[in-house]
Amino acid sequence: MQAASSTLQMRSVPTDPNSTVMTPRSQSRVLWMTCIRVLVAMTLLLCMSEVSRAQSDDCSAPPPISGEGFFTYDATNASTTGFSGGGVCSPYISADVFWVWTPLVSGDYYFRTCSGGTDSEINLHLGGDCSATCLATADTGACAYEWTKATMRVDGLVAGQDHLLQLGSGLWGNLGGSIEVLLAPPIPTNDTCATPASIQGMGFFDFDRTSATSSGFGSPPLGLCTAGPIYEDVFFQWTAGQAGDYLFRDCTYPYTGDIWIYAGEDCNATCISGFDLSSCNGPGLVVPGVLAGDRFLIQAGRPVSLHAIDLLPGQFEITLAPPPPPNDTCSTPLDLVGLGIHSWDNTHARTSRFEGGGAPCSAFPAFLGITQDVFYHWVVPSDGSYLFEASAGAMNNRVAIHVGPNCSALCLATSGPLSSALYPNVTGSDLQAGDSILIQVGGSGPGADFGEGWLRIDEIPSTVSNKDCANPQSVPTLQGEAEVVWYPAIQSSSGFQGGDPVLCPYIIPFFNDPQPIQNDLFFTWTPNVSRPFRIRAEGFLGSMSSVLAVHLGSDCSATCLGQAGATSQTNSELILTPSACQTYLIQVGFDWGVPPQPGYLIFELVDPSIPSPIELICPPTTVHHEGAAVSLTCSSIGSDAGSGLTLKAVLGPTEAFGFFLVSAGANQSMPLFNGTLCLDAPIGRYSQRVANDQGLPQLASIGRFDASGTFQNLSGTATSNQGAGFEVPLELPFSPGGATIQPGDTWHFQLWYRDDPISPATGANLSDVLQATF
Repeated sequence: MQAASSTLQMRSVPTDPNSTVMTPRSQSRVLWMTCIRVLVAMTLLLCMSEVSRAQSDDCSAPPPISGEGFFTYDATNASTTGFSGGGVCSPYISADVFWVWTPLVSGDYYFRTCSGGTDSEINLHLGGDCSATCLATADTGACAYEWTKATMRVDGLVAGQDHLLQLGSGLWGNLGGSIEVLLAPPIPTNDTCATPASIQGMGFFDFDRTSATSSGFGSPPLGLCTAGPIYEDVFFQWTAGQAGDYLFRDCTYPYTGDIWIYAGEDCNATCISGFDLSSCNGPGLVVPGVLAGDRFLIQAGRPVSLHAIDLLPGQFEITLAPPPPPNDTCSTPLDLVGLGIHSWDNTHARTSRFEGGGAPCSAFPAFLGITQDVFYHWVVPSDGSYLFEASAGAMNNRVAIHVGPNCSALCLATSGPLSSALYPNVTGSDLQAGDSILIQVGGSGPGADFGEGWLRIDEIPSTVSNKDCANPQSVPTLQGEAEVVWYPAIQSSSGFQGGDPVLCPYIIPFFNDPQPIQNDLFFTWTPNVSRPFRIRAEGFLGSMSSVLAVHLGSDCSATCLGQAGATSQTNSELILTPSACQTYLIQVGFDWGVPPQPGYLIFELVDPSIPSPIELICPPTTVHHEGAAVSLTCSSIGSDAGSGLTLKAVLGPTEAFGFFLVSAGANQSMPLFNGTLCLDAPIGRYSQRVANDQGLPQLASIGRFDASGTFQNLSGTATSNQGAGFEVPLELPFSPGGATIQPGDTWHFQLWYRDDPISPATGANLSDVLQATF
């Protein structure tokens, strides 16, 4: 402080009468400099004050702080003391710092890091040094949608009494931030079940849990309210004004709350239902058969399982419930006929708690049963095993099947509340023709969504033939989209990796351990166009954790091109631009530890709206003498030779000769020999004579069909070897020579070939036409 004062004195205005007289400009300059020095001095004072409130890395000599407010901290270089003060305080706080805090006013206090810092932990101890004893530990993650921050309430603190405040980080680490200390508002009068606030009628009712305590009311074993207690809860006593079915919903959106309903009006009330995690658009809780004058206890708070709600006011709604669907109970199921996909809707369904006579459907607590469930009756069409899968997009669903036509049916299988988000399906094994199956479908546990959904029923094959790379199942040749249904080879993994243990395994999450695809199946795919395709593996109704790999080849000698879907993705996909008429081996299966399920293997164009650079037009009007029509379907653009276009003809008559024609226009459709010429004049011929006339051997395309019907270019070109496929040169076979294919040009190609087994010198035919844009 003295240094700051001396500096200001040195810069003060001179008072010696013999000194130089200051001009207005110099006086202004001195005044401005004086102000700067004052600001600097004040900053130094503030910094010194802030330092005096800095935290300590040790509990033995923490600096003092007091009262309410925000206290910043920096744990960048803090050590981990392991101090807990005994009691319930956490011994796991890392990089912890300390203050000795003194309340200025007696009362209840909140301590929270909601406004700054990450992954915080708080301990409060009675005392001012390492001899202090634990009072309370923070409820980590209780700030609104800040899962790694902390808040706690400590009641009955006395003014002037020292408290050791310990702050640090948990699992994810925390380098700094601020902690807020504030007096808690008075506890609301309806803080306990013994003093509920009285409400009547229907509509929206506000509640304020800003300073509510956690009563503990509703803990087990109170019937269906077995997931408690609710935190920071308040109570209301509601009297029904008229008879009917009533709907109760928490409307504290976007925050998450609990609304529990009890029959009665005080702490002796009996739980009816609870654990509502919905908004005003959610399913809520329906209490049927209410009579006028019936009294209920309503408990509102935040859920025990979610620590993601701050201490904020809320709102709930009471209204008459819409009528349920006709198949709301097991006694009134709707009939389903046949296999395939059937729709269902549980928008206004009630929760039946039906368990089909017990295990396995009763293996879960009542509050985790199927919620807002609806029922269907289905008759097994033939002996076998069947899959039942339920879904409604993003909805969290469950499905159960029971043997029997109505409420007397016995539970056969249920998808379970924990797995149903990814695998909402069950299998009915060894069912007999004529068996009645009661299907129960709805939400998965409390807070599940509602709405329209889909139920797929499909027969599971007794054997799977394509479970190894030597026996793949063929996918139909296609120019656009296709899909095949596949069934997993249960408990059968081939271990095939396409000769590449790096590219084609997947990595098990958390273990970084390459593994082959589990429970895999194989398919061969031979597309007839070279356009980008999306190959996707997905569950019947979009819920499956799959792994997909693509290999070049058709059997176990195929080589890996890539894989996708690891780390438990719901579905998997790869984008590939194939070579036309090239065969690919598709391998699909599951992630490590995932139960195998049926699904779709889907092939679709990445962007169908983008035209292909090559297109087949003018299909052949007649077949040749062996009963097929020659096509240029396997042609492709992408070669490095000539123009980049490779012409390939398939399905031709064995040993028949031919050559390619070219023209700028097409679709004149003139009958010629046994077929139709679709090219406009002038027409160029890739023949030996034209090649000789122009001195360009690559203009010769003459060849013949082999035993498989593939056209082999016998004479070769200047840019490739002999074999299947004519690589179109840049030069065009027109007389006189000199014309070439230019970027942006569109040309049309057609194959002329011999077609007469008795007199091959006279009979001929023509293929379809390939339109190519370069």
